[in-house]
Amino acid sequence: MGTLLLSIIAFCSTCAGGIVAMRQREQLQRVMAFAAGALVGLATFQWLPRLFSVLSLLPGERFAAFIALACGFFTFHLLERLALHWQESRRELAADGPAQPLLGVVSVLLFSLHRLLEGATISLGFLVNPATGLLLAGAIVLHNLIEGLNAVVLLLANHSSHRQALAWLLFFACTPLLGTLATIWLSLPTVLLPRYLGFFSGFLLYLGASHLLPVAQRPGELWSLLWTLAGAGTALIMTVLLQPL
Repeated sequence: MGTLLLSIIAFCSTCAGGIVAMRQREQLQRVMAFAAGALVGLATFQWLPRLFSVLSLLPGERFAAFIALACGFFTFHLLERLALHWQESRRELAADGPAQPLLGVVSVLLFSLHRLLEGATISLGFLVNPATGLLLAGAIVLHNLIEGLNAVVLLLANHSSHRQALAWLLFFACTPLLGTLATIWLSLPTVLLPRYLGFFSGFLLYLGASHLLPVAQRPGELWSLLWTLAGAGTALIMTVLLQPL
């Protein structure tokens, strides 16, 4: 019961982050700069240290984990190139047609896979120790605010409509609850954990550094740099506050 309640709270915090991004749509450039810094910060301050910690327990998985990191980075790069090529061909066929926000949708779907496993983490944490479950859930709920914001920014940056962004936000917010329920039938083998962490570290680094950051930065505008640093600083503060985890 406690795991379901915390997953519902995570749903609400994700929606709150996404709604903030939608309400600030007219200032999307600044929100994108903040999100880029937050994504790179999450990868470098949380995901990579967690990966190194797991590898200290599973040293035989070191090579596979870094292969997975490279795969996470270049897989999204490949998807981005394919999506842009597809959208360009569609635009040539229908110059006056609606935008094709495929890239944003792909980003949110990959994020959703990670969030399914987050929901499973809450459930498994409670099975080990109720206090551990509460700490894990607290960490997940805190950064769900930023993940909801990031999801909507990725959708809006790739020309999704307000209605499409809201629909995908609701789907995205539901995924931890689905992950919690999935632990009844499924579990992630321990040996795959370094590969999972490596893949999503590469994915987050690409999203922040190679996808959002170049779009958000404008030559001669100091505020974009400041918003990027603010996003990275927020990720760092979250990491420090949740250090016991």
